[in-house]
Amino acid sequence: MATSRAGSWLLARSLRHLDRVAEVGFPGDRTATELLAGLPVVILTTTGARTGRARSVRLVPVVTADVFAVLGTNFGERGSPSWALNLLHDPAAVLEYRGRRLEVRACELDGRSRDDVVAAAARLYPGFARYVRRASGRRVHVFALVG
Repeated sequence: MATSRAGSWLLARSLRHLDRVAEVGFPGDRTATELLAGLPVVILTTTGARTGRARSVRLVPVVTADVFAVLGTNFGERGSPSWALNLLHDPAAVLEYRGRRLEVRACELDGRSRDDVVAAAARLYPGFARYVRRASGRRVHVFALVG
């Protein structure tokens, strides 16, 4: 259900609100995605391309032996997520996980390295593959985050 077009649309609009409920009801900085799907969630803070202001978003990272990455699937919607556009404008960002902060630099992946991350993402959460297919009218940005 969550990876269907309707389910993705609903999640894109409600997940941040569910995260607020999870933060209050469960100790230890838990998110709805962690509780419902068992997936790790990081907070990525970028600099707004238009505003210059700090913008934070929760994302499911994809970790392989070679890279720590995030995918701009935007739940398979037509447009690229703002955070991905922000990284294209300014690749400096801050990554947070369970209270730890790390300054990172985003490097957009291409070719085989991009394909490897997309494949790893599909193994982690099958919804990623569906999101990438649905977003076929646009490039899904895949970024390695280097500390």
